[in-house]
Amino acid sequence: MWPFDGVAQAPLYIVGFAPLLFGLMIGGFWGWLGSVPHRLRARRLYKELDALNQQIGELQKTALVQSVQAVRKKHFWERKI
Repeated sequence: MWPFDGVAQAPLYIVGFAPLLFGLMIGGFWGWLGSVPHRLRARRLYKELDALNQQIGELQKTALVQSVQAVRKKHFWERKI
């Protein structure tokens, strides 16, 4: 009454571990897929952080130049009385 002529034989540990392995793979993929929005947001925030650090560096250079110019002493013949 079976529609196929052959008989499939497999060790019992394969029958037990195959669904477990399949479930582990599906769960891992599902978890990776669920973390995609978080990874995209983190990547965007790291780019923004790098841009802000560059801007801070430029502002520090500008502030240093301005403070040096303000502190620089003029010769006595250039001073206004």
